[in-house]
Amino acid sequence: MRAVRPGRINAAFRGRLGRFALDAGLSVPGTGVTAIFGPSGCGKTTIARCIAGLQRLSDGFCAIDGEVWQDGETFRPAHRRPVGYVFQEPSLFPHLSVRRNLLYGAPKTPDAPIDFDEVVELLGITALLDRSPHRLSGGERQRVAIGRALLSQPKLLLMDEPLAALDRATKDEILPFLERLHDRLSLPVLYISHDMAEIERFADHLVLMERGRVVATGPLHILQSDPALPLAHSRDAAVSIDGVVEAYDERYGLLTLAVSGGLLQVPSHRIAVGARQRLRIAASDVSIVRTRPSESSILNILPARVVAQSPLGAGEVTMVIRLGPDGSGASILSRISRRSQDLLGLSDGIGVYAQVKGVSLVRSSDRTIGNIAPPAPERLDHCSTQDTGVRSETRTTAMPIDFAEIDPNRVAAILYRPQDDLDALLADFAQDLVRTGERVGGIVQRNIKDGGGCQVGMQAIDLMTGREISICQPLGSGAMACKLDAAGLADASVAVAGAIAQDVDLIVINKFSKQEAAGQGLRDELADAIAAGIPVLTAVPEKCLEAWISFTGGIGTTLLCERQVIEAWWQDISSRMKRMREDNDAVSTTDRATICRSLHPTT
Repeated sequence: MRAVRPGRINAAFRGRLGRFALDAGLSVPGTGVTAIFGPSGCGKTTIARCIAGLQRLSDGFCAIDGEVWQDGETFRPAHRRPVGYVFQEPSLFPHLSVRRNLLYGAPKTPDAPIDFDEVVELLGITALLDRSPHRLSGGERQRVAIGRALLSQPKLLLMDEPLAALDRATKDEILPFLERLHDRLSLPVLYISHDMAEIERFADHLVLMERGRVVATGPLHILQSDPALPLAHSRDAAVSIDGVVEAYDERYGLLTLAVSGGLLQVPSHRIAVGARQRLRIAASDVSIVRTRPSESSILNILPARVVAQSPLGAGEVTMVIRLGPDGSGASILSRISRRSQDLLGLSDGIGVYAQVKGVSLVRSSDRTIGNIAPPAPERLDHCSTQDTGVRSETRTTAMPIDFAEIDPNRVAAILYRPQDDLDALLADFAQDLVRTGERVGGIVQRNIKDGGGCQVGMQAIDLMTGREISICQPLGSGAMACKLDAAGLADASVAVAGAIAQDVDLIVINKFSKQEAAGQGLRDELADAIAAGIPVLTAVPEKCLEAWISFTGGIGTTLLCERQVIEAWWQDISSRMKRMREDNDAVSTTDRATICRSLHPTT
């Protein structure tokens, strides 16, 4: 623990803080993400503060990549340690913009290894640069704090429970960005958490702490499957293993992944062959048989060997099994009854078959993320992702489209659920803009309901003219949904085309739903509007999010279904457009003055 070794993070600290005693040492790789895990009060934050130089104990040692920061003779103060520290609370400067917060403390060197534009893109905060912190959500503030830490050009990033103060939805928003940092940057990260669900997403190594001491260190999957450690005995015990995509079955929507010791099939959207994918296999989802069944609804039945057994209470046992006929593959857990253990005659070293009833896709290294992260991918019910996306294609029915050239901040998709009254929200927002004089075009819809609140029709409105362009045929009392008829779609297409021709400041298209996902509806018009470079606002139901990502290639901000968030996006975009116009006018004025001087030279 007190050795100086290149490529390693070595630290050991001993001392008392009031009644709390810390006696902990660790030696972990100087690459990837190492999670420090344990219950509240076990010393996780204390050891992180000691590494950062914020806490000095009487007995301490710290060496990062062969460079000693602290030993018996040396103590490098915190301001001289190249550490990026992300706290639970973002602690942004309220009087500075996001841009100035990011640049605060960043060294002014042209050859900085971590680039400003790269960090902004990785964290999806381009649209936030000119905002003040009080206009940011909790998740946005934390992403800015992470960006500021990265731009200090650290040799080590310390993240002290950065998601602890956030709700689950906001955590799910940020986690994909942390995964992206893990995949794109070579910076070592120490990530402190008491939430194993966070750690399973992207940690490579694990440090287990209890009562001020380090209990174990090692690769995440090894410690998860160690029967001598508490993780294997928890009610939600699971093992995280990495696999490589080998194939995709379009007919059944099944992804085939190669893991150490066999192949696993998982329901999923398409992921590129060769991509690395993290899987989570819960102990409760694995059963054991002695002979392979000839007929079973379980797809994943793999040969394995029992390597350890550990009782869990009076009636259960945790089995540690290793995949592969010879037991040389990955270790997973199985939670079975003591009676099943006896009936099957299970003992260490015996050959078995592991029936894996469920596998969770945790993350993919090639995940596509817009400016706000989408939720974890799920199987689509009715929104199939066809090869009709417009990524970098030239369409024969309209202008050439290359989404790589499109400013992703100009595209916003409102993510909504079935119970959200999206139509009214979008129509109110767009028509309010029109009433204030904004140049807005496109189409919005309002549902027509009967006295019982059931939808019986739909009114579609051309935003440029205010004209009612179609009312669907009434579906009758009790109807749950309706859509534009053929005539209404034709009128809507004309409305969007007219808005593009007029080069309006914003185009609103009611939604990207099942029709658009299938290559119908207003899909082409939406693509044309985006390709024209005009800011576009639309809406996507949760079940069609994957189809939207496939369609756009991942560009665009996915907004929550809240009016104030949509307004904040529009204020950002409109202010950007105004500044661009002012800059262009200034350039034009300068050009005119130059031309005048050339025509009328002074004598």
